[in-house]
Amino acid sequence: MSKNTRGVKEFTREQRLSKENKQLKRELNHLRKQIARLDVDRFETMKRLSDQDESERFEENVGSVNSNIEDLKKEWSCRACESGWLEITIYSKVGETFYFRKCSNCFKRTKGQRYTANVRGIIKK
Repeated sequence: MSKNTRGVKEFTREQRLSKENKQLKRELNHLRKQIARLDVDRFETMKRLSDQDESERFEENVGSVNSNIEDLKKEWSCRACESGWLEITIYSKVGETFYFRKCSNCFKRTKGQRYTANVRGIIKK
């Protein structure tokens, strides 16, 4: 027979899994009780109101998108030809995403940089 190498307060793998299983069952029962207490009519009313708000916000955003594009064109106007704007061109390099900005009217272009979610500008299609 081999000696027990665990300390007094240490659990075996089966004991630990059994304890986690009991805790998960307890949490599941608690969540089921909370769901049973929900007022479905109130929830449906709130959902309907939020859907109406979203549709109104979408209609407002359509107008603001056009103004945003104009703002971006002004912000990223080309300094070389002064008639075009710098568009983002995305490319892949060594498994990573990079981008550069190129003028829509002339040959002007920026150096390549790593693309992140914070990059703002007009993306070339």
